[in-house]
Amino acid sequence: MIGACGIIGLVAHHSGARFEAHHLAAFSFEPSPLHDALAAADLTTGPGGEGLRYAERIAEILDRYPIDDPVHRTWRLAGPIMAESVTCTQVRAATASNRDLAE
Repeated sequence: MIGACGIIGLVAHHSGARFEAHHLAAFSFEPSPLHDALAAADLTTGPGGEGLRYAERIAEILDRYPIDDPVHRTWRLAGPIMAESVTCTQVRAATASNRDLAE
């Protein structure tokens, strides 16, 4: 079970926020399957709730900001790490689904 502090940390650091804001040091960050799943949910869902591939979502985010905005610098750093979180979540979900089908 995750406590309130863990949830606050997850939300504070969601989807690469830790790469944007240095003031997040007040909130703990612990890589975990739950963190990966939160990032995957956010980074595969568009602003209207539609399902998107990770690359589509990142393109949608970057399209909203001028090329010199810090968001672009952030995603150059965060992109590969967040992509790994999404991929890990997709693999975990597929593994769990296959295990459920085998039972």
